[in-house]
Amino acid sequence: MSYLLAATGYLEHLRDSAAAASQLEALDQLLASDRWQPSDNDMSRQWYVAEAQKVRAKMSKK
Repeated sequence: MSYLLAATGYLEHLRDSAAAASQLEALDQLLASDRWQPSDNDMSRQWYVAEAQKVRAKMSKK
């Protein structure tokens, strides 16, 4: 569960990062992979997906 907390800060960093596109791809792969543990809260997963969409929208405006 601790990596979820780290990912929260990481997403904050992504909002201002020039490398956001490749990092979002890595986040998408994590969300789709077996590394997302079944015991993890599904609401957390939905939040990360929503945050990734926000970052993509912000990137598309630039």
